[in-house]
Amino acid sequence: MLVGDITGRFYVPAYQRGYRWGEVEVRQLLDDIWESRDKAYYLQPVVVKKFDKEWELVDGQQRLTTLFLIFSYMQREGLQNTGAGYSLRYETREGSAGYLEAPDPELSQQNIDYFHIFRAYNCIKEWFEKSGHRRQFVANEFYGALFQHVQVIWYEAPDDVDANALFRRLNVGRIPLTDAGYMDQGSATTAVPKIGHIEWGYDDRPCQADDSPFSDDRVTFRSERDRRIFGLYAYSTVGP
Repeated sequence: MLVGDITGRFYVPAYQRGYRWGEVEVRQLLDDIWESRDKAYYLQPVVVKKFDKEWELVDGQQRLTTLFLIFSYMQREGLQNTGAGYSLRYETREGSAGYLEAPDPELSQQNIDYFHIFRAYNCIKEWFEKSGHRRQFVANEFYGALFQHVQVIWYEAPDDVDANALFRRLNVGRIPLTDAGYMDQGSATTAVPKIGHIEWGYDDRPCQADDSPFSDDRVTFRSERDRRIFGLYAYSTVGP
């Protein structure tokens, strides 16, 4: 799914920590999207489960929050007319949703969530402003990439799956990756996903259905390519 096509309201449950990406991860995301802006580019999967009229965000909070802040910056600075097509709310941190919409430096020391959100927003601001008089051009190119090339693998867990248990399975025992974790499509016929600093061809480490926490046959992916890339990601979460 293209990042620009993500819509709806995401609910971040209490079993997750708050937003914690630092400047290194935020800059890596910005740099990698910019450098890959003219070709298909995959971020690590977003794992969700239906929660009434919302999506329970099981995995992907850090990425979706950072992307939301990028959209927000471009809109607030008048570089683009619209922000993200989605919103986020938090079960135990109700004020964070409002702060995410309008990061205020005077409130940034009020709690740890505000601190990290504001630091990420300020990092995004500095990244765009370093382009000087070309800032508008960079914003246009970046915004276009989010709607044309940058994608997430969208995984919707079945209704009877325990989201908390799935979250634990995703986050316990996975191999070390950089927090941002990106996948570069490469060519259409010889794609090699990049996950952190590790590169695997599809035949290097085959993933069978029962190898991963995502072995439910009821799951539908947007394309066979998404299924293959996600299978490689899922295998990495459970180790050898």
